[in-house]
Amino acid sequence: MDPLISVGQNRVILRDVTSPKWCRETWMTSYEFLIANATENWADVMAVQGITAFRQSAGADLLESLEDKAAHLAAAEAERVAHADLFHLSPERTEKAGTDFFARRDLSPDHLPSESGYVTWSRPVARTGAGTPVVAAHWGPAEGGEGTWVAFWAALELKGKQRELVDALGWNNYDREHEIPYGTFPAEYMQAGHESLTAMLRALFNTWSMLVEDRRRLKEVKAEVAQAKIMRQLKLKPRPVYHLL
Repeated sequence: MDPLISVGQNRVILRDVTSPKWCRETWMTSYEFLIANATENWADVMAVQGITAFRQSAGADLLESLEDKAAHLAAAEAERVAHADLFHLSPERTEKAGTDFFARRDLSPDHLPSESGYVTWSRPVARTGAGTPVVAAHWGPAEGGEGTWVAFWAALELKGKQRELVDALGWNNYDREHEIPYGTFPAEYMQAGHESLTAMLRALFNTWSMLVEDRRRLKEVKAEVAQAKIMRQLKLKPRPVYHLL
């Protein structure tokens, strides 16, 4: 992957995916996409592919126009990301998250390291259906029910036609949003034909388990002055990244 990325307002950053600093940069680019470009982009996608192109939340279901649905979904995701605690896994922990046995279990609030969170891994933990590497995920309260809403972020390769998407999407692409009710694990996630999603969820569930069980081993990495300044420009509260070594 390209080590230099241009994002936001002409920022150029070094892509060191093993550094907890990268988590904060990734989080900010995701938030920028959600508040600036997601509504228009998602309305266009739904106009071509239908509303089933995105999982419709309880609030979006009540709206009629595609633009209103897209705006509602984008605002809800932006809210989750804005309030997320930030986590980053070292290369060793990332390897473990992507390869450990997937212990299917009923999800409860106690299984989550925080109510809302954003995590980056030191290497891709899965591939999307289109073959793009999955490098981050976020979660937060689901609308109108007891459960958590999760979504994944996949890295654009940033060459050829994909480079043309950077202005609209940042360097990462939103993918595979899902609502997981507490007390259940939907069987659809384990069926044939869902191997990509299964790999994503295995990595995320294993990550949650490690973050909860090894909470005392988390290293708090505070924001640098330059990053804190950008966060304030985005009206985000500066926050640390919790790095699991």
